[in-house]
Amino acid sequence: MNATPDPSAPAQPDSEQLLLQAFACHQGGQWQDAARLYRAVIAAEPRHADAHHGYGTLALQAQQPAAALPHLKLALEANPDHGKYWQSYIEALAAADLREAAAAMLTQGIGRGLAGATIDALAAQLLPRAAGRPATATATEPSRAELDQMATLFGQQCHAEMESAAQLLTMRYPHSGEAWKALGSARLFTAGGDAVEPLRLATRRLPADAALHANLGGVLLAQQRFAEAETPLRRAVELDPAFVEARSNLGLVLMSLGRFAEAEACFRRAVEQAPKAAKAHNNLGMALKEQGRLESAEQAFRAALDAEPDYAVAWSNLLLTLNYGARHAPAFCLSEARAFGAMLTRITPPQPPGWTCANDATRLRVGLLSGDLGNHPVGYFLDALLTHADPAAVEFYAYPTTARNDELAVRLRARCAGWTPIAGQADDVAAQRIRADGIHILIDLSGHTAHNRLPLLARRPAPVQASWLGYFATTGVAEIDYFIADPVSVPPDHDAHFSENIWRLPHTRLCFSPPPKAPLVAPSPARQRGYVTFGCFQNLAKVGDAVLYCWAQILTACPDARLRLQSPQLSHTEVRAQLSDRLAQHGMDTERVSLHGAVSRDAYLAAHAEVDVILDTFPFPGGTTTCEALWMGVPTLTLKGDRLIARQGASLLTAAGLPDWIAADADDYVRRAIALAGQPDQLQPLRESLRDRVAASSLFDGVAFARDFTEALRGMWQERGSGKL
Repeated sequence: MNATPDPSAPAQPDSEQLLLQAFACHQGGQWQDAARLYRAVIAAEPRHADAHHGYGTLALQAQQPAAALPHLKLALEANPDHGKYWQSYIEALAAADLREAAAAMLTQGIGRGLAGATIDALAAQLLPRAAGRPATATATEPSRAELDQMATLFGQQCHAEMESAAQLLTMRYPHSGEAWKALGSARLFTAGGDAVEPLRLATRRLPADAALHANLGGVLLAQQRFAEAETPLRRAVELDPAFVEARSNLGLVLMSLGRFAEAEACFRRAVEQAPKAAKAHNNLGMALKEQGRLESAEQAFRAALDAEPDYAVAWSNLLLTLNYGARHAPAFCLSEARAFGAMLTRITPPQPPGWTCANDATRLRVGLLSGDLGNHPVGYFLDALLTHADPAAVEFYAYPTTARNDELAVRLRARCAGWTPIAGQADDVAAQRIRADGIHILIDLSGHTAHNRLPLLARRPAPVQASWLGYFATTGVAEIDYFIADPVSVPPDHDAHFSENIWRLPHTRLCFSPPPKAPLVAPSPARQRGYVTFGCFQNLAKVGDAVLYCWAQILTACPDARLRLQSPQLSHTEVRAQLSDRLAQHGMDTERVSLHGAVSRDAYLAAHAEVDVILDTFPFPGGTTTCEALWMGVPTLTLKGDRLIARQGASLLTAAGLPDWIAADADDYVRRAIALAGQPDQLQPLRESLRDRVAASSLFDGVAFARDFTEALRGMWQERGSGKL
């Protein structure tokens, strides 16, 4: 919604104004205009009963009962106490020659008090036959011609028409699995259509149809109803063991449920059955990455690209995985990223020249492209900028690539001048919308992480494009001009790691907003226990063998110390067992290591009361976890590496005013941790002062950060105007 509306922009009519205009056109015989206005209201409010009823009655008057029925049904469902809605729906059923359904609805309506001359006339027309007059036998299954019509509409991709026709079939043949299958299949491709229930009914009536079970499971998977999706997908694989897509989707469900070993087995079987199935190889790579088996994950992603060289998702997963370890030099990672960028440039169609944004704008329009605009680390770091940026200098237009409606998403949306979801939109369509919005600078907040839209940026919908916040390496996309960094995360001699130009903010590239309602800082547990408890709250994919080797050295040298590990993956028994085995293999006493799974954010913050010092992971350190720990009074010991992601902890702790907590290498990391464990009494004074100390630092200074960021945006735009870009 528009937080800072442009006073020069014409006011847009609201839904009620549009509806009044639609009614006037309808009554005046201007049916095309009425239909357009009804559709505009429905687009703005998909469950608007009056708009659906108006559109349905318009279609009925045009002798199109099949088109009228879904709208009149929606109107009745939205307001079942409205007598006119009952009457219109019954009339449409009768007009569509669905006399038995019309009679049943009429009987139900009369039971609810429906009455009047029109109802009496309908009763005279419909009820005598329904009440007992002999009726001709009716078919229980659609005819071959009716099913052929469904196949033709599906083949022509006329999914909306197919949905309307299939709805009529389910009314005529309510016990037909083929009818419900047609409706569910149509709704797989129509916006707003719920395919679950039609597909459920179809699977009950056609229990041996593997494709039906697979489609039902696929819809439930897309809706993130993972536990429900497992059963139909398993049934699909049982019915057709060679159904690779169903098996691969079952693996995705299992992975989402944290059952990584089972998911891996599914994916391995899928790639055995279909060695050229790029998606199956990609999914196997994701399962391996989540288990921290990075080299094997890389091999799986490369197999996906061997099968489908232009598979952008697999490319992004590969490039992301390369950053989890230090096996490859930055120069190699850059080369791989440039290969991805070259692929995008090659497959991107020609784009229209020029842009619609004003060259001499006093207020920049800045687009934010991300799937993480809500309760997510990206949202946590973005909050400060949107809160404190001067609306007279810059206004933000968000383009979410996923649907989020949590508390932070609502707050971020209120602070944007525009909020245009583009999930499911084709890249060309989304690019046209961004161009039409007159965006000066488009900032990608995803890089190669989930839900990215890098192929959209290759279309250059804005004259200046930058990468920031959500990714920690080069994208390799030639059409992205800048990477926003700071002097610690990317020193000048690291510019060669990037295909983008580096734009450094003067203090920090990240600014964190304190967690709302965070608990008070608890006393250092070492003071009461007499020993130090080290902790780590990272994703287990970051806990590689090099990290475990250092932790083992620390615990061996500090026989009284303890280690507390918490990660969402540790909610699952098999993952806990795997990690325990790895800990033992590195010589750690597992009795001194406690493992904890997923909890609420409030409980996670409170868990810092159990920890004295955070041991950061490397070469992929923490970001949000480091900032949250500092706010909870717990410092992080980090290690400064040889590339941006490996220096993220160093950047954060420098901005927080804690340079002494940055280790130069692994040996220094171990030495510092051992020294801390030997001085437990010295941790309490720092803990007591840490929240106030970091609150005054640049890491938490949203006002200064917003000013620095706005100056950077202005500088990028000026560079373009001067021809330097």
